[in-house]
Amino acid sequence: MAGETDESRFPLEEGGDSMRDLLEASEERAQSLHAGQIVEGFIVHVEPEEVLVDIGLKSEGVVNGRELGSPEAVAQLQVGQTVLVYVLRAESNEGHPVLSLRRAEAERHWREAEEYLAAGATLEAPVLECNRGGLIVDLGLRAFVPISQVADLRRDEPRPAPSAEGEGAEGDATLARLQQLVGQRISVKIIELSRPRNRVIASQRAAVQELREQRKSALLSDLHVGDVRQGRVSSLAEFGAFVDLGGADGLVHISEVSWTRIAHPREVLQVGQIVDVAVLNVDQETKKIGLSIKQAQADPWTELVAHLVVGETREATITKLAKFGAFARLEGGVEGLIHISELADYHVMSASQVVQEGDSVQVKITGIDVVRKRLGLSMKQAQQDLQQQESDEALRAHAARAHDMLDEELQPSHSEFQKLAALRFDDGDTEG
Repeated sequence: MAGETDESRFPLEEGGDSMRDLLEASEERAQSLHAGQIVEGFIVHVEPEEVLVDIGLKSEGVVNGRELGSPEAVAQLQVGQTVLVYVLRAESNEGHPVLSLRRAEAERHWREAEEYLAAGATLEAPVLECNRGGLIVDLGLRAFVPISQVADLRRDEPRPAPSAEGEGAEGDATLARLQQLVGQRISVKIIELSRPRNRVIASQRAAVQELREQRKSALLSDLHVGDVRQGRVSSLAEFGAFVDLGGADGLVHISEVSWTRIAHPREVLQVGQIVDVAVLNVDQETKKIGLSIKQAQADPWTELVAHLVVGETREATITKLAKFGAFARLEGGVEGLIHISELADYHVMSASQVVQEGDSVQVKITGIDVVRKRLGLSMKQAQQDLQQQESDEALRAHAARAHDMLDEELQPSHSEFQKLAALRFDDGDTEG
């Protein structure tokens, strides 16, 4: 209506500002608006190719073309919805701010990524795809997880001998394992950001390690010496076996793997095997856990020696050589020591002069110490007993032959029998 001013058309609101004040505030905001800024507004109009957003200025901001984002994102926009927009230009030739939904979303994700990197946050992200170099995950931004940072792949695993065919087969196997992760959600930590290079590097291994550390701390506070827990054999080494207790690995020293002497844990264990373990010690400072498999089992030693008798001779297998003698395993698994003085009936400087590991020998049981779980054996006495037995058998055989010869000497010959018979006949005739 002619003659009306802004103030007459927009009367002063109770407890509010006049239209003039609102317009002045809008002008101030417009003057402070600049390219690269992210502001909040609400949608006032939606079309497939254009969206109008009220950001508190006299004119609505315009978002069009590729700045709308994906068709799927546009389809979810609704009038009245609050959104963040990125300012491309403070004002177009038509007097409207030129805005971008797509860049605002990307900027928001970059800022979040920077915050996550600074905080060392662990994130859950879906795996979009993979290649021979690693995984691509969705963090709002596409992030790359190098193969060295994938927790399920270990660079220190044994690898086949290098060859063109072997390398191809190994690469195919690795790629197949990566493909199994596509579509799954994994935990990752951002470890590198570069906006100029549009580069986001993430690590699943770092996230898993952090989670394991948290679980390990909780587990350490819950473990007590003497506890018996179930775990999974995670790796084997010459000095023992590592067992995963569900958050932390404990070490079973080779001496605690089995009641019988073994040269390597793989003789009785394999990776992935479920075992019961007894907790020997827990070091809260170093976060190391000492475990024992054999102490979680009944001591078989008493049963193993129950059928053994001191003085009897048994067959045994040499299992280990030492400076002071050799260890030998009897049938059933029980081991005993053959002291170096009991290896032979002559002076022995080293056990290797008489036996080697794996040799099958005859031993005499010389002592059974149930309390100290020690079994005394002797090859020398077993050999002496064998020689004595052979000597006794030889004497018995000689005595038997001598007896037979004596019988033969006392027994009359056939001609003598005939003479005796003739004499007896002659005596009868004379008497007649």
